[in-house]
Amino acid sequence: NALENQHDFPDNIDFHLSPASMFNGDVFLVAQSPIGSLYCMLGDFTGHGLAAAVGALPTSKVFYTMVNKGMAVSDIANEINTLLAKLLPGNMFCAATIIELSSSGKSVSAWLGGLPDAYVINQHGNVLKTLESQHMALGILETHEFERELIHFEVDSTMRVVLATDGIIETTNDKEEYFGEHRFIDLLAEKPCISCDDIIDHVAHFA
Repeated sequence: NALENQHDFPDNIDFHLSPASMFNGDVFLVAQSPIGSLYCMLGDFTGHGLAAAVGALPTSKVFYTMVNKGMAVSDIANEINTLLAKLLPGNMFCAATIIELSSSGKSVSAWLGGLPDAYVINQHGNVLKTLESQHMALGILETHEFERELIHFEVDSTMRVVLATDGIIETTNDKEEYFGEHRFIDLLAEKPCISCDDIIDHVAHFA
């Protein structure tokens, strides 16, 4: 119930969260600020079930509250980090990417901490820019140690930003081979505007 807003933006976002009887630690949060900026957070909590959900619930509340106030991505990341550092035991954290697409649709600000590379792709699925993790995951550093730096880049309506947890690249087949980054990048270019369902089907077939 905490992951409530993803379906409100069908023209902007295509996503997949694996259904599971037990919460698997992945969260995808989406909200729009009062001035029209679109915010997304993809997070991967260590652990499963109730232990992982303990962090996911307050994280979602902080995210939605701060987006509603129009706060910067760096402030949101810092606030969630402070919360999780106090709340979670030392062996738990949340790898995350938080992005803001400006109301004009022309610029993106991103904080990247611990998730696999994200990609900016064109309408053919070719990678235009690789977004590498810049920081440690949320909930590890104390507030005074936290790194707030963002990356900024320009976009247009032909581009897509692709985010994924390690559930894609760390899928293995019966030969113990990882799906890996190279297969993922090749898959993105297999057809124009490939959907998340297409990607999941392909990865499931690989496994």
